[in-house]
Amino acid sequence: MHKTREISDSMIKQYLSSSIVCGQVGKKRSEGYELSYSANTMHIRADCSLASVWAAKQASMALKSGFISEVLGRTEPLYPLRPLWIQAGDIAPSLQRWIPLGFNALVVEEDFKVPEGVQVIRRPRLDRERGFSPFDAGYVQYLKETLGQLECDALLWESRYNDPSFFCHEDGEFLTRIEILEQEMRLLETVLDGTRLIYYLPKHQQFNEAKQSRWLRRLCCSAGKNTIIAFSQPLFWKEIRQSLDPITTPLMPVIPVETSCDELGRLFSQMCGHSFHGVLTLVKSPPKDDMLLWIIGQLQLRHSSPQLLADIWDR
Repeated sequence: MHKTREISDSMIKQYLSSSIVCGQVGKKRSEGYELSYSANTMHIRADCSLASVWAAKQASMALKSGFISEVLGRTEPLYPLRPLWIQAGDIAPSLQRWIPLGFNALVVEEDFKVPEGVQVIRRPRLDRERGFSPFDAGYVQYLKETLGQLECDALLWESRYNDPSFFCHEDGEFLTRIEILEQEMRLLETVLDGTRLIYYLPKHQQFNEAKQSRWLRRLCCSAGKNTIIAFSQPLFWKEIRQSLDPITTPLMPVIPVETSCDELGRLFSQMCGHSFHGVLTLVKSPPKDDMLLWIIGQLQLRHSSPQLLADIWDR
């Protein structure tokens, strides 16, 4: 895992000009920044180098669109973890365009140079062809050897419950399916030993969405303190809204970048009342236009609406 100041410096340089001036840049852990405007010039003060990049992009877009007042003042990101999961295309040039839109983490499968301040989330490649039961001693040892060597800020784990072997171990014969899922999550928490875990339950090929949503609710109750529950099932949003008690386990919806503006507005409006940690933005193929990435990134930085952000982009 390599984090370098040079990448963030090169990102901010593409926005600085006589109309955008970067002043004080701190070395804090916080990611806040402030934009002010005087003498036809946008002035930036930021808590860290990465925050100055987001501020410079905002300033550039505001000057271009004329909606300057909408970005002025102090901005404190609404969510602490805002990762990009790029599944296709060359990641390196994409970072120069997409990190400035408001993202602070990147899902990668191997060592990769990232800007200073960007959190690295490893998605492990497993060479094992069979035997994904959390009760399989060989598989448990394989995970300890494989995951124990990873250097990262967090690990993204997609449950292996789609594999036929997952529910078919003799030690889990008298357990329910959700109990076996809990065993997988606890195994990962033990192996990672304090490293943050993003536990993602993808859609299952056989079980219906209502059952998966109930499982997600149960996983929220049994997750450890360093675990984030990621989800993409639409019915789980309904489960969350119907919950009488706040869900304190950090939640992270997985939202594809091709999601429409109207749908983004609806989803983000539901991210309240519970412990939402941010959005995992899924990029399956490079978009023709970065507007939707801009909207998703900005909605995680400050309160706005997809329609207003689209207006800024289109001008």
